[in-house]
Amino acid sequence: MSEYIFKMPDIGEGVVEAEITAWYIKVGEMVEEDTPVADAMTDKATVELTAPVTGRVISVGCAEGEIMAIGGDLVVFETDGDVPSPKPAPKKEEVKTAPQIETPKPTPIAKPAAKPAPAPTPRTGAKPLASPAVRKSAMDQDIDLSLVTPTGKAGQITHEDLQAFEKGGISIYQKKTGVTEVKVIGMRRVIAQRMAESKRNIPHFSYVESIDMTEV
Repeated sequence: MSEYIFKMPDIGEGVVEAEITAWYIKVGEMVEEDTPVADAMTDKATVELTAPVTGRVISVGCAEGEIMAIGGDLVVFETDGDVPSPKPAPKKEEVKTAPQIETPKPTPIAKPAAKPAPAPTPRTGAKPLASPAVRKSAMDQDIDLSLVTPTGKAGQITHEDLQAFEKGGISIYQKKTGVTEVKVIGMRRVIAQRMAESKRNIPHFSYVESIDMTEV
């Protein structure tokens, strides 16, 4: 018995990753060569991936709806005979650089101990404090900053607060509202992403004109 690692193939020029939208195999199943194993979707097309060998599925690299990088471990097979693994991509020649001359570092000046920052206070009815980078990250993840508990200085929301909210805050929000979130994958995810980009990038305006219709 031997293991064969099926790497995520290069399915298009300039493509660096793909979303696995469907699995046709399960761990423990026997799979024949050229049997469809998964569907991979990129910005250009959806491609059906087939098994390069005959064997038993030991593990898969990701779940449906997750992104897999090109060259990542997609499926691990257990085969009866010795199957040669795919050849790795040729390594690029390292460019030698001239040795750097170390310059003496100035002696650091001892700074007075900083006073502990005051504990963040909740801001009710006010706009949440966050940096532009944090706001963009929250917008990309569809996170309402008013629901995030800030831990930064002066009640500012940090990237760590967004990560904590994404892990535990969403489930708490669901318990409070009774709303169940359904993960959007495949074409629907791309459509939602494009609509959000259009909303952010395309200027929106309203035009209103009043006309006196008394004499008509």
